[in-house]
Amino acid sequence: MEITDPTRRVILDAAIDRSVIRGTLTAPTGERRDFHGWLELSSALEAMLDPDAARRARGRESTPRSEPRGTVPTPRARNGNEGRQER
Repeated sequence: MEITDPTRRVILDAAIDRSVIRGTLTAPTGERRDFHGWLELSSALEAMLDPDAARRARGRESTPRSEPRGTVPTPRARNGNEGRQER
C-alpha cells in the first residue's frame, strides 16, 4: 500500500458486543462504509486509505471458482462386482 500523504483522517463510529465490532467508517469527503466484524473493519480501512486496494479486491471477487465452497463430491455407486477379479 503506497500512501503519498502519511496522515489520513477518518471517523470511526463503532460498538463492540462480545468481541464483535460493528459500525461506520466515514471519510472527510463524506464517503461512508458500514462494517460488521474485525475483518470488514480492516477491509473498510484499507479501501478508504488505499482506493486502489478496493479495485483490486473487487477484481478478485469476480473471479469464478471451479466448485462452490462446502460441496463434497458424491461417491459413485458400486455394483457389487466392482473391484473383484473374475477367475
